[in-house]
Amino acid sequence: LVLVLSPGLVQSLLGGQTAVVSTTLAYIVDDSSTKQRTSRLTIAEALMWVAIGLGQVVSGILIDRSLAEATFVVACLVIVQFLYVLFFLKESLPRPGKEVVENEAWTETFQGLLHRFKTVFVLPSEYRSRLWVLLFSFTLSVMVLLGSSTSDILYYIGEPFCFSSKMAGYLGVTKSESYAFFGLIITPILVKFFCIKDHTLAQIGVIFFLLTRLMLAFSFNRTMLFINAVISMPTVVVTPTFRSLISKQVDKTLQGTLFSVVSALETLASLVGSVAFGNLFAYFEQANEPSMFTNMPAAAYAFIIMAATIIPSSFLLLGFHLSQKRTSDYRKLPGDDTEHQEKYKPIQ
Repeated sequence: LVLVLSPGLVQSLLGGQTAVVSTTLAYIVDDSSTKQRTSRLTIAEALMWVAIGLGQVVSGILIDRSLAEATFVVACLVIVQFLYVLFFLKESLPRPGKEVVENEAWTETFQGLLHRFKTVFVLPSEYRSRLWVLLFSFTLSVMVLLGSSTSDILYYIGEPFCFSSKMAGYLGVTKSESYAFFGLIITPILVKFFCIKDHTLAQIGVIFFLLTRLMLAFSFNRTMLFINAVISMPTVVVTPTFRSLISKQVDKTLQGTLFSVVSALETLASLVGSVAFGNLFAYFEQANEPSMFTNMPAAAYAFIIMAATIIPSSFLLLGFHLSQKRTSDYRKLPGDDTEHQEKYKPIQ
């Protein structure tokens, strides 16, 4: 057990996935205009789902051959990634003629970090309220989206479906590649040719997640589970569109700090969601109470509750859109400072 937990502890102390994701997203935002931001963040999300699907297939093959071989391949990939970022990535190389900045004392660095975190949240009231609404809605959505994955697997391998590990892997690949297709192909088309806005994309994703949770609760055979996995593909736009909306509420120089907050909230929300919905699923599964619907297992009630949990996110998005629409022309706002207006322009 110590050997299993130790690598996760070391990785967490060094930032782990939170540091990688926050840095990557901040880099994308810095290199994108506000119109490009949602599409590029969605593409990044879709590529992660491509990697998840390929990882499930490759790891399954390697583990069947040898666990040591799988571990060795993963370690080699991590080393290649580390060497590329350190020695070949353009932004990591020293710039000629650039003065080397002396190292600050750790107290000054810590104070500067606290100041940047404070700056993110000490915005004028209009923008601060929007930011808090988006962060809360994002956290709630992630808690349901990521926290329900464990319950899904337990549902597949239990009665009445009784999936084998291989069949569960096929279903996971179908879902992840469907997500990738929607993120890489469908989303850019919707944004470019139909001019669908960020909040509308997020609403579409939330509504499809709600519907597919209900479909999962009323699925009676394996074919319905695969159909449900394909239909759920618009769900992939929820997190990138929220990130895009959140990034537009603060100045460009604060994107790195903001995305570190967002990644930390995402990690915390997925942890809370896994514990909450895992216990909820276990409670209904052990209850063995007769269902009011024929042939529907009692554990399916957990998915109905998951669908209900994400409904507040939809209403919060609607409230954000109405607030945004009310102040869409920032030059007509009475009493606003011109410099402040130029620095924090509402989304057009």
